[in-house]
Formats: sequence, structure tokens, C-alpha cells
Amino acid sequence: MFLTRIALLSAVVVIAAASANTTSTPPTDAVDAAVKVCRLGGVGATPLGVFDAHLHLTQTTANQTGAALLEELDSAGVDGGLLYAVYGPMAATTDANAEVARLLSTGKGRLLGLASLNTSDWADQGARQLGNLKTFLALPGFVGVKLANPHTCLAFNDPKMADIARVAAAAGKGVYVHTGTTPFCPNGTLGPALATPACCDAPYVDVTLLEPLIRRHVDIPWVLLHSGYDFTPAASESMTEDAIRLASIYPNVFIETAVNFADEPYPRDLPTARYPVPGGRAVLQKIRDAGVLDKALFGSDGTFILTLVWAMWMTSCFVCR
Repeated sequence: MFLTRIALLSAVVVIAAASANTTSTPPTDAVDAAVKVCRLGGVGATPLGVFDAHLHLTQTTANQTGAALLEELDSAGVDGGLLYAVYGPMAATTDANAEVARLLSTGKGRLLGLASLNTSDWADQGARQLGNLKTFLALPGFVGVKLANPHTCLAFNDPKMADIARVAAAAGKGVYVHTGTTPFCPNGTLGPALATPACCDAPYVDVTLLEPLIRRHVDIPWVLLHSGYDFTPAASESMTEDAIRLASIYPNVFIETAVNFADEPYPRDLPTARYPVPGGRAVLQKIRDAGVLDKALFGSDGTFILTLVWAMWMTSCFVCR
């Protein structure tokens, strides 16, 4: 299964990242040493590679190829990645699923993809959207569904979620769900500038509301992106604790570490760098201390911008396959 290939975390690297000091200097020596461990064979005699399970399309990908993304990942020391098709409430000019498929076709087998769907006009378009999702999940390289619930104002307990889960289960593919809040919440660092901020009330961010679906579909993996992190000034830790609890008790639940950037000083040049304490590295420590390293996936939340990919993973753990 796909997750068994990328959900093996190198304890050496996670501990180095989670325990690193939070000064303005990145723990370069620790990271370099950990990378050397991976490159030289890692745990036991099994060759390990760095796989980034959280990469996004951007407005600039239209004239780029999967090979170009691989060049950026190579430069950042990353061996492969999982590319997300994400739909907002409004239909995109370019079909995100088709764009991911195009990039996968030139990704030399080192890129995998997640399909998504538009849930904003379900009464008229729901059946078509589910059919489109089914089509893309059947294509080579697509390993699951990506949902961004607070961004698309889709509640975890909305009946649409059950429809989407059934399609994923029929295809034998996982469901990757944004958990926790987002900087685009009304009280987030970027929300006030938006005409329509994200939906951040409990139905959209309380990961425990996914539990009935997780129990119903134990035959497919559920990946809790961002580890339930609270990106708002409230800095609540309860959602992360809930995500870790689910990963610890359900064999089919995994957590993903795209919270590593929620910690000064990286990325320095982004307004989203201003996160509250305890920050992303504290989440990595919680994952380690809870004994669920083998249920965690490294993700940078990176884009087609090398400096972001590099900055995100320089201070993070690595997922090894």
C-alpha cells in the first residue's frame, strides 16, 4: 500500500528536528547529519529516501512540467512528492485534477497525486463531481482524495463527506483531510485581508467529527494533514491532541507534519511566519512522545517555489520509504 511506502519515519531525523533549538539559525548540522544517515542506508540496511507528502499547484504551473518540479525537489534534497489538486468554493479556470495528471505524466514515477472535487453546488453538480473524482482516482499515480474543509467550508459531518468517502473506498484510495485551523481563518494572520475568510468553527476543524467515517471505512487510510494544528493566535493544542489520539488508536489513521513551518524563523519572508507559541516543532515533539512516529508523514506544504520547499524541510522531519 502507498502509505506503507512513505509512512516510515526515520527516528534519528525526527528527534533531531523536534529537539532542535529555536534560535534564528537553522539546525543545519543536525539536518545534514540526518540526511547522511538516510543516504547511507538509514535504519537497518534499507535505503531511505526523502518523500514530501504535501506539495501544491500554483498559478505558475501551467507552463511547467513534472520534470521541472523534480529538479526543484532534487535541489532541496527531496526524492519524490505527492502533488495535490485542491478546489476552492468556485470553479477553477484550469481543472486542477487534469493539471496534476499532466505533471505526473512527466514525473518519472517520482511524483504521485491526490484528486479533489468542487463541493459548492452539490445539488446540481454533486453527481458529476463524484464521477469526475472516480475517473481521476483510476488514473496511474493518483493515490487518494484531498479535502480542504475549512477553505471550502465543508463540514466534517456534512453528508457530502460520506459520499466522497464511498468513492475513495470503492477505488481503494485514501482520504487526505486538512485538519485544524488555517492562517485564512477570520482571526488568522491572513484572514482579515480576505473578502471571504475560511470557515473555522468547530464543524470545519474538529477532527473528532471524522471518527464515524474513519470507523466506517477502516479499509482505506485517512491522513490528517497539519496534525490538527491551530494556526490562529488562540494556539489551542486540543485539535493536535485529538489528531494524535486518532492516529494512535486506528490502524488506518495517519498524521502529516506540515506544521514544521509554523515556527520562527522559517520562512522568514512570509507573513504566515508569525505563529503563536508553542509552534510547529512542539507538534513534532508531541508526535514523537506519543509513540506514533510510524504513523506520521513528512509534508512541507510547499509549492513550485524552491525556496519554500527548502525552508520547510530544512527544519522538519523526513518521511522515508
